Amino acid sequence: MKRFIKLLAFALTIVSAPLLAISDNAGTAVVTPFEVPIIAQQVAMGEALSAIPNPNGLLTNPATMAFLNKPYFTTTHKKWLYDTYKSYVGLGFPSRYGYFAGGLLYNNMGTFIPVNNNVVQPTEMHVYDMSLVLGYAARVHKYLSLGLNAKIEHFDYAGYTASALAGDLGAFVPYISLADNIFLSFGLVAQNIGTHIRFIDSGGYRAQPLNIRAGFALNFLNLSIFDINLAGELQYPTYQDLRYNGGLEIWVKKMLALRAGYRGGGYDINEAKKTAGVGLKVGNFSLDYAYVDYGKDMNDGVHRVTVSMALLGPEKKPGPVRIADDQWDHVLALEKRVGKVEKDITDMKMKLDELKKICARMPVKTVVTEKEIIHFPEIHFPFNSAEIPPSEFTKVADIADIIRRYYKGKKIILEGHADPAGSPEYNLKLSKARAEAVKKALVEMGIPAENLIVVGKGEEGLLTHRKGPGFPGIENRRVVVIVNGDRQ
Repeated sequence: MKRFIKLLAFALTIVSAPLLAISDNAGTAVVTPFEVPIIAQQVAMGEALSAIPNPNGLLTNPATMAFLNKPYFTTTHKKWLYDTYKSYVGLGFPSRYGYFAGGLLYNNMGTFIPVNNNVVQPTEMHVYDMSLVLGYAARVHKYLSLGLNAKIEHFDYAGYTASALAGDLGAFVPYISLADNIFLSFGLVAQNIGTHIRFIDSGGYRAQPLNIRAGFALNFLNLSIFDINLAGELQYPTYQDLRYNGGLEIWVKKMLALRAGYRGGGYDINEAKKTAGVGLKVGNFSLDYAYVDYGKDMNDGVHRVTVSMALLGPEKKPGPVRIADDQWDHVLALEKRVGKVEKDITDMKMKLDELKKICARMPVKTVVTEKEIIHFPEIHFPFNSAEIPPSEFTKVADIADIIRRYYKGKKIILEGHADPAGSPEYNLKLSKARAEAVKKALVEMGIPAENLIVVGKGEEGLLTHRKGPGFPGIENRRVVVIVNGDRQ
């Protein structure tokens, strides 16, 4: 690991040092393809996206790509002012060495009628620029990821051409747990560190628009049907005054996102302070839209549409640092889980006699024969779910076998339970649904439906007061089996 960190630091130094040396006055003149944000999610949240991982991290903060565990294809189109537009396509994939990504950005700024020696030329000429960007990110520590972009830019301004090199350096501090389901993240990125842009035909030099951004994100996860991201950011563009940005994102059932943002400080157009947008996610497909009102003098509003798609293939944990739980929207590190269990045991001060009392309350029917002792296992369920997980189906098969061998023809009670999260009414409904799921599975295994009685107990008979989401409270999320009467 130490060797990897040294190699990464060396690579970052080799790439960035000559760029910084050449760009002694970076960020004072020309507009490059990367100066005006194009990603719909970023724009809708007031451009405050440096501390939120997303499939377009190549253009927001490359370090956040280290938290993507699937390959992604993404494309964006932005209708800009008047007849101009900007388009982008990108592709990224995780590997054991980190997350790699690449993209192509095309910026069409319309046409221009050149004037030479005060004479209007008879033909219009195109004004455009395009760039190729390659990026890499990896987690060098549990609480730190680093990212690097390299950009090759080409400009054609009505016959005046130029080329340049640029790069981004990013850092991301992920998911510091503040409380249950509340996490804090930080992002830092320096964008457009690059060479001067020299237009060959004009002999003029232009500097890259260097921009330094620092932001944070508060993630409120699994609040009923909502996930909420609150983001803030400061930007220091060397060619303008300090900027401050903020954004709010509310996900409903992880499918529909509502976004709003605010941009203040050193922006050229005062009318474009408020931003808004929506997002839709269905399976591996995401569609994002953003709108900014630039006022009537600037041809009204600007629209951005971003489409992202997770490609087929198994999930991978990118980079040489292996983390137990790499799903960023449900990040619970392994040591946090262990610590939580230890805290629960300490708080409850569970002694041996207390454990015996709990076991005595467990409605588990035990069968004693001359050769063996058999008891009905309990079926446990994930948080807020009535679907039997694959790991529990072997228990259902054992229950069916016990019924066939020892309780054929007897009435069997399937008693569903829930943990204390949620309202009592909802938990009662959920517990009954869990018992119904076990009944359905047993019927499919040959147990007569008329012999199975479903009962929902809700929050009654709690073994502990722990509750989800995640692993805590799984002892309460269960279905137990009771025989109604003596065995024949």
